Amino acid sequence: MNKFIKKLGANGVFATLLFVPVIISAFYYFIIASDIYVSESEFSIYKSQDSIAQLDGLSSLGLNIDSVSNKDLLIVKEFILSKSLIKTLQSEIDLKKIYSHSNVDSYSRLKNNPNNDEFLKYYMEMVTIGINRDASLITLQTKAFKPEEALLINQKIIFHAEKFINELSARIKEDSLRQAQKILKEVEQEIFNNKEKTSKFRQKNKMFDPTMELQSSFEFIGALQSTKAGLIADRSQSQSTFKNNSFEIKNKNKSIANIDREIEKTKRVLLKKDEDERDVLEKFEFLKLEGEFAMKKYELALFSLEETYRSMKTQGKYLVQIENPTLPDSAIEPRRMNEVLTVFFITFIGLSLAGLILSGIKDHMI
Repeated sequence: MNKFIKKLGANGVFATLLFVPVIISAFYYFIIASDIYVSESEFSIYKSQDSIAQLDGLSSLGLNIDSVSNKDLLIVKEFILSKSLIKTLQSEIDLKKIYSHSNVDSYSRLKNNPNNDEFLKYYMEMVTIGINRDASLITLQTKAFKPEEALLINQKIIFHAEKFINELSARIKEDSLRQAQKILKEVEQEIFNNKEKTSKFRQKNKMFDPTMELQSSFEFIGALQSTKAGLIADRSQSQSTFKNNSFEIKNKNKSIANIDREIEKTKRVLLKKDEDERDVLEKFEFLKLEGEFAMKKYELALFSLEETYRSMKTQGKYLVQIENPTLPDSAIEPRRMNEVLTVFFITFIGLSLAGLILSGIKDHMI
């Protein structure tokens, strides 16, 4: 009999500890808790094809520019949950007043005179953002104690998010333009420096183009050898008519000898200057290649600058609303029964674990 009474008493304590929190939570959620309305919207971020083509041109010059990706969605998410946007919303629609109505229960509403961190924490509880990475979509949910206020907050956030994207796109274009202009100036300076070095090189070596001058020397030797061959052929024909000691033959021999001396003289000059000429040619070829490369870079930089100017007339990144902010028909929070059941199960599990621990301690003491 005594054991039965003790067991009944223990069960009574367990039931009391279990149902008191459940009754309190039920009283709060079903009697006191204020209705919370949720407005929902969906949007994504896209980039125009013209902008993509222009930015690809800049990328070839070493500009690191990414296409629209999940990173853009994360940037927008950070903006929506930022203190700067909260400050803007506060000045436009008085968020603190919306979230601290006197007819809202004290547990749910924003407390009086919150500091910035407290306000941000409360705002992040009332504004939730989900990102679908596969579809590149953002789902925005805004909560308030009146349906029209939940809708208003959602609309304002979308408006400022779109404005933020437009400003971000404009900054990217301005940065791209500045960088394209900077690259063009750098390439122009390279071309100017190359022309100066080439001019000094020509003045120092007293030649316009050593390659052309060397080619001219070889062409001169070739022309002399061709003339010599013609004279030799004429002499052979004349020898059939005139004697070797005749004036005609002697004159041709003299002309051939003069040509031989001129050829040898030109060859000696070339051989004498061979080492220096090789070094001069190498330097000149380097300057020539450097100039050609600079001109190619200039053409590409000029094209990219023109494309940047053209893209300034089109919108780069822009926000597209997939689903407009909704006006909630009814309150979906708090989920009263779910909350009460959650309290019940948490309390039950906690008490059960506590009972097991106490039983184990008692058995150990015995």
